[in-house]
Amino acid sequence: SGGNDTVSREAHVYLPLNSVALQSRLQLRYMFDYLKQGECGDIIIDNMRGSIDPESTLDFSGYDHFMAMPNLGVFKDSGFPFTRLADLSQTAVVLADQPSTEDVSAYLNVLGRFGESTGYPATGVTVMQAAQIASAADKDILVMSSGPDQPLLNLWANRLPTSGNGQQQGFELSDLAFRLRDWMSPDPDENLRRARVAMAFSSDARSTFLTGFESPLHKGRSVVLISSGQPGGMSDVARALSNSDKVQGSLVVVRGDSVEALVAEQNYYVGDLGPIKYVQWLMSRNVLWLLLVVVVGVVLVTGVAYLTLRSLAKRRLEHE
Repeated sequence: SGGNDTVSREAHVYLPLNSVALQSRLQLRYMFDYLKQGECGDIIIDNMRGSIDPESTLDFSGYDHFMAMPNLGVFKDSGFPFTRLADLSQTAVVLADQPSTEDVSAYLNVLGRFGESTGYPATGVTVMQAAQIASAADKDILVMSSGPDQPLLNLWANRLPTSGNGQQQGFELSDLAFRLRDWMSPDPDENLRRARVAMAFSSDARSTFLTGFESPLHKGRSVVLISSGQPGGMSDVARALSNSDKVQGSLVVVRGDSVEALVAEQNYYVGDLGPIKYVQWLMSRNVLWLLLVVVVGVVLVTGVAYLTLRSLAKRRLEHE
């Protein structure tokens, strides 16, 4: 077209989003047919090339986004929920009042991981100190601390699964015996892998914690905290986020090259489902609700069938 020996063609491609990994690559392969001119006369064309319009877009507008949180696994793999908007315009990063060089380095490393997922620079991110936290009420918050110089550690202490004073640390641990899914329970909260066992231990100041929880400032917003006893621990977190598959759940402890996921407690949800999928999701969480819906459905179908047959029988008797 336009005298440049090109042909434009528009095509719709459907992607299996439910089976796409968080870190994946989309590739399109072009196959050009040859000219069929009969036996021993076919011509293979070697001067045709295909390319994708650089202005092309992927439309995810009809896809439901819904996830149980906190989930440090998706934070590590794709930066979710912060990367929900590519420019991070709904993300606030809270640094210490006097951030160390290691704090700033870890902050830049984390934003680099976000950019790897979005393919876009973090032009909309807000960086602040704890005194300005009220202005981040309607944002997802990333808190970074490598010492006691982070007021949010005390302000949100009741939200944290860890507590400590100096080298004495404490946390609540999910026990395997309690993590078995109790699908028959009428209470869906019983299906959560809650913290059941409290433990305390002594550790050096290098231990670093990653934890996630719902924002105390806004329902449905998320907070991820990266906290270390000393600045050197922040570099351990950067390596763990890049190399370790053990960053999962809601609480992770990093000590040097050792990474341990201690708790997987999901107690809030982000995103929305359509009405049909939401009902399906509710049914999948509780078998008693599923049985109730089945029983009600059977009763309704049986009732309609009974009334229909009764009406037909009545008409038949009237004609006789």
